[in-house]
Amino acid sequence: WLHGGGFIMGRGEDDWFGPLFAEHCGCTVVSVEYRLAPEYPFPAGIDDSFAALNWVSENAHELLIDKNRIAIGGASAGGGLAAGLALLNRDRSGPDIMFQLLLFPMIDNLHDTESGQITDHPIWNQRTSLNAWEMYLNGNVGLAASQYAAPSRAVDLSSVPPAFVPVGSVDLFLDESRDYVKRLNDAGVSAELKVYPGVYHGAEIAGAETTIAKNMSGEYIEALANAFKSRLPVD
Repeated sequence: WLHGGGFIMGRGEDDWFGPLFAEHCGCTVVSVEYRLAPEYPFPAGIDDSFAALNWVSENAHELLIDKNRIAIGGASAGGGLAAGLALLNRDRSGPDIMFQLLLFPMIDNLHDTESGQITDHPIWNQRTSLNAWEMYLNGNVGLAASQYAAPSRAVDLSSVPPAFVPVGSVDLFLDESRDYVKRLNDAGVSAELKVYPGVYHGAEIAGAETTIAKNMSGEYIEALANAFKSRLPVD
């Protein structure tokens, strides 16, 4: 699990998503304390994420987990890191990953979409996001951004794990998430997008008791649980 925070804040000690997945999916959650920008710009965070993935796979026996059933995921910037990790892991022939859970992922450093042009989104708006990207990328690098930092820049999305991508209809990342899922499907990757009406960035936490927030969290928990069930070990 890779926490959110725009690549510039947040912490690995996660008291929301980790317990949620552990309780409802019966899985072990390893939450990564990756290095943050601007002190540690790209590729520090993705390098830490890849190191953690390898550590989990190499220590599966000690962790009492099945290394053939490893999923990766994250929220917001963590979702972007998870998407980048899937690409990096593919290109470096890393451990087997069976699924990627990308919650409203931060994947496009340009926000060159219709939803990306709206400047007043709640919680996480265009200016805040572009500032965070500049700190993470150590400058405004535009189209030259690495695909491992901004997966929307990737040319080849084939041979990565299946993905589930939930996002709100009032989220800065709506259209880039939609585009990414379409490109995954076009590349032969099973990927599902779910759009939740009226939901803004991070609203399923801020408004956790609302019906729509419960629907959203319930569906991404179900997607992860089903992914684990789809690869049950054979006796």
